[in-house]
Amino acid sequence: MKRTILYFPRIEIPDGEWLRNSLLYWDDISSIVPETPEYSNNSLSPELDYLLSVGEYRPLNPGKLLQTEKLKEEFETELTSKLRDYLSNIKIEKNNWINHSSSYHIYRDKLTYKMIQLLKNEGVLSEGNSEEWVSVEEQVGYLYMSLLAKYLAKIDKNHTVIGTDQAGYYNFTYPTISSSSTENHKGTPILSNQLNNILPTPVGDVPFEEIVDFKKRHRDELLQFRTIISEFENEIGLSESFHEVKEKVVTYKEKIEFGTNEVAKALRGSQIKFIFSSLYSLVNTQTPNLLTDLLTPLDTKLPIDTTTIGAGLTGSIVIGGAYLKNRENLMDRLSNNAFVYLYHANKQGIVSNS
Repeated sequence: MKRTILYFPRIEIPDGEWLRNSLLYWDDISSIVPETPEYSNNSLSPELDYLLSVGEYRPLNPGKLLQTEKLKEEFETELTSKLRDYLSNIKIEKNNWINHSSSYHIYRDKLTYKMIQLLKNEGVLSEGNSEEWVSVEEQVGYLYMSLLAKYLAKIDKNHTVIGTDQAGYYNFTYPTISSSSTENHKGTPILSNQLNNILPTPVGDVPFEEIVDFKKRHRDELLQFRTIISEFENEIGLSESFHEVKEKVVTYKEKIEFGTNEVAKALRGSQIKFIFSSLYSLVNTQTPNLLTDLLTPLDTKLPIDTTTIGAGLTGSIVIGGAYLKNRENLMDRLSNNAFVYLYHANKQGIVSNS
């Protein structure tokens, strides 16, 4: 079974570090693409069209969710709750947004009758004159797409998690409460895992053909590095005490450093310029009481061998605690511990191939 990362909240994946990072470290990449005439014939970007042709990209049809009655009902319930939470925190006069903010188009056949009525009643949907799509307030559209990605990942044939390059939309799917908040007893305990400057990522002008070729030639190094990170996420999720978390961070610190340097050396040996990206993930914990010891995040420096890769850079591992704002149903607890990812790149320190 392949490991897939599903991009959200937009249909098109921007041609940037996120796409290159995901291409390198996942078996394949997906985004939500409706089966409509607009998206059926050569409508993808040239980059995604190429990746589709070589089996590295796979569009996911959102209509599959509406065919699964139980998940469709869960989706409608969560959309209702999070939409009202969102609207309660901002000022949008009903239907007044049409003239004062950007809109987002959603295809009509990807919405149930209940969803349309909900959005209309909240004053954030305009049916307009089109028979194919409706318009909603822009942020509401991103909220809808973020939740849609979350639920499509659950029913996908692959082992799929969701990911984004935009922190603002990260919180749409899994809103969190600080572990020090008095409201945390109402939430689901989780760990946050932040790996700073540890993922060597080709820069934006490296052709995708070169990245795909590199991925094939260095599959073993990439698979080993990915396995180290996955095992680390699993292990900290299984930790039963703060002491055990610290012990596992120390144990995996050298393994992660080794993986970072091996991939960096391979990229440099292939004459591919790269930068270092950071990874932020939410991780399930089996020990809720662990969070009381993580009021202050555990921050461990992760030195990178600058003599090998030629870049003055320091990475770090930061483990913290938080609570999901709403108690999530059991289907949110995937087979591995990490369930949503945010990538962002270090814009400084591009490593030359010379």
